[in-house]
This record gives sequence, C-alpha cells and structure tokens, in this order.
Amino acid sequence: MAIFFSLILALTLTNSEINQIALPNKLFSLKVIAPIIIVVSILTSYSAFIIYKASNLEYLIARDDINVNLKGFLTGDQVVNKMAAYPNTFSSSESFYEYAGIYYVREKQYNKALKCFAKAKKINGYAGRIEFYKQVISKHKGDIDSAYIYAKQAFYLRPRNYDIFKTSINFAISKRDTNEIVKQHKLFSQYRPMPQTWDLAARGLKFSGYNYQNLLKFIDQGLKKFPEDSTLTAQKNQLLITSYLTGGQNFENKSDLNNALQSYEKALKIDPKNVYVSQNIGFNYLKQGQNKKAINALLEALKYPGLNGGKTEFFLGIAYLKENDKTNALKYFNLSKDKNYPAAKQLIATSQNNNFADEAALKKRKNDLLIADLITEGQNFEEQKKMDEALESYQKALKIDSKNIYAAQNIGFYYLKVGQSKKAINYLLNALKYPGLNGGKTEYFLAICYLKENDKTNACKYLNISKSKNYSDAQQLLKMCE
Repeated sequence: MAIFFSLILALTLTNSEINQIALPNKLFSLKVIAPIIIVVSILTSYSAFIIYKASNLEYLIARDDINVNLKGFLTGDQVVNKMAAYPNTFSSSESFYEYAGIYYVREKQYNKALKCFAKAKKINGYAGRIEFYKQVISKHKGDIDSAYIYAKQAFYLRPRNYDIFKTSINFAISKRDTNEIVKQHKLFSQYRPMPQTWDLAARGLKFSGYNYQNLLKFIDQGLKKFPEDSTLTAQKNQLLITSYLTGGQNFENKSDLNNALQSYEKALKIDPKNVYVSQNIGFNYLKQGQNKKAINALLEALKYPGLNGGKTEFFLGIAYLKENDKTNALKYFNLSKDKNYPAAKQLIATSQNNNFADEAALKKRKNDLLIADLITEGQNFEEQKKMDEALESYQKALKIDSKNIYAAQNIGFYYLKVGQSKKAINYLLNALKYPGLNGGKTEYFLAICYLKENDKTNACKYLNISKSKNYSDAQQLLKMCE
C-alpha cells in the first residue's frame, strides 16, 4: 500500500513541485526522482514489516510468560524460525535467542538451549538470566559444581533479583560455604534489605556449622534492622536455648549438677514451654535425689507435644518408684512401654512376675536397666566418634554397679580403641571376674591387648580360652602360638 501511494505521488508532481523538492542549484526530472522515491518507500515499507514481525514475536513471547510458565503456545523451534536477523532484540534490549533458549530449557532440549544462549550472550550478556538457566541445565544433568558456579555468576550480574539470590544462596548453603553465604547476603541487602533474607542466611549459617558467637552477632545485626521480626527473634531464642542445653549437659558430664541446673533454668526463662529444657531439668533433679522436683519438671515436659520416645515417662516412673508411689510408677512405665522404650518393656515384664513385691530385686532390675541405657548411649557416642562422651557414659554405668561386667567390658574395649592397652587389660580382667561373658569375645580382645604389650604368653592363654568358647576369630590368630 505504501508503494502504491508513493508511485501516485511521483506521477502527480508538477514541475513547480519538483522544483520545490530539488536540491539547491540542481533540478531533478520526474524520471530521476520517481525511482528514488519508490526505492525509499520499498525500504521503509520492508523495515516497517520487519519491525512489525519482531514486535509480534515479542508480544507472543510476552503472552507465554515462559520465565514463569513451564510451557507456552510457542516452542523453541518456532521462536527461532520467527526471528529476523534485525532487529534481534526486544524493545527492552533482551535477545530473542535468550528466550528461545528458555523455551528449549522448558522442553529439556538442553543442547539447543546452550547454542541459543551462546548467541544471546554475544548480543546482550548482562541480564544474568543466561547464567541462571545454565544453572538449571547443569542441575538437571547432575553437575552440581557447575550449577553452583552458574548460580553465583547469575547472582553477581543481578544482585537485586530475589529469586536469583535465593537460588544462589541455597547452593552456598548446600555446600556449607559460609563465606559465600555472608558475602551474597551482604551484597543483596545493600540493594534490598529484607527480613526473610536474614532468616534464610542465618538458617544456612547454622546448618553449615558457623561459629556460634559469630552467628549470634549476625542475627543481632538483623534484629537491629528489623527489631519486630518474629522469625529472627525465634532463631536467636532457639540458638540461646540450644547453647544453654549443651552447656548444661557438659556440666553434667563433669558431675557439676548445680551449674548444669542453672544453665537449664536460663533456657527455661526464654521458653517455659520447651519440652527438652523441662525434661533435662527433671533428669537433673532425679540425679540429685530431688525426686518430687523431678516429677514436677517431667510432668511439665509431658504437657506439650514432642517427646515421643518413652524415655521421659520411663524416668518419671523411676522418680515415682523412689517416692514409693508404685501406682503412678506402674502407670508411667506402661506409658513408656506403649511408646516402645526398651527399658520399660523389660521392667514391665519383670513386674508382672513379682508385682513389685521384691524391693531388692526390683532395685537391681532398675539399676540394670539404667546401666543398659548408659551403655547404649556410650556405644552411640562411639559411632559418632565422640569418644570422650562415650567413656563418660560407660563410667556412669560402672558407678551404679562396680561389678557390672558389661560396663567394665565396654570401658576395656574403649581403652583398646584409643591405644591404652594396659588400662584396657585391667578393665577386661575385671569384667571376667564375674560370670556372664560366655562368648569368648572378651578373652579375644584381652589377647589383642597383651600382644600390643608384647606379652605373648598371656596373649596365647586368652586366645585358647576364647577358642574354647567357640569365638571364630580366635582360631586364625592362634597360629602365632604354634
């Protein structure tokens, strides 16, 4: 249409009109100027058509909102086919190739996506979205290290974008990269300070094993900016409670029950409904022989949900038993048994036979169960490589009954593991003073201790005893005694 009107215009010009459009000192005849006008009109019309085509493609892509949606009306191939050589960007200067790549990512055609992103990078590589979607591709391929690199690149190109920030910092958290967590949070907060980013970063730092004092300072900085933020306040309180609980348990391990109790009480002031704090206070009072106070604290702990293992009920039963309240003792032992607490199951089985009549037998049974619980605790500590805590648990068990063969045996095994063979020998010999260890295992490891002390005579003696009890490993080692 534009060409048609241009041609009519050229054919209807008068000489005077031609003179008016002539350049200074030069006149153009109609035969000269008409083709020029036609060519200009053609170029203008073609340009208008290409611009319209690009504008229409921009509209179609915007309608799909492919950054948010997993699928659009268009496909990656259609976007590429509809693209013109020029203009190759949106009105916002975003590259069409970048969006084609995003369509391909949604379609899981990752090789095509990467080719489009490479072209888009040359046109406009500063939006951060290319790196973000390269991160998506790497993550889908299982290449987490590359995904982390691309996530960081995307963030530092777009440090104001919350979604990109959240993706990048979550990678840093998964890598326990505390320096990167702090760095990214600080940069993002310069542009967009938000309480939820402090909460996210604080949780990430805690998960990553960040220094306790530094983490507390970090949260306090957030509370200065957002003093009314409940999530940060809750995080700080939980951090303090955990610290007081750990501190109290450390005092207990040193038999400093009074300081332990003070630490637990500080935690209780922060959260009076915290079941773990009330539970630990109850256990502390029970160890101090203050049974009535122990009962009150343990009953308080059971008012709120969270203690599901049956341990609280079991020790509440112990406290009632010490107060000669057999009715409540049996009630809570049964509740503990219903929660499958092993010691309660065994105690209930015993009580059904003697109905709590034989006080001496019941006391021994109670002590045996406490010892079994401590030995299990020590073995769990050993599995966690917490050797000092393991030894403390075994020693507590032996303190309850100095003749307990299993406590002595586990202490002997402990000293063997830490390379103190002489101490191991003493404890294993003590374990063998009393009947009950019939499998040959104790004698076998006693022989190992003697070998480490270059005492072949005693080593062979206990290997032979171990073999006579059919301990399978002893036979192989006995060859050295021939």
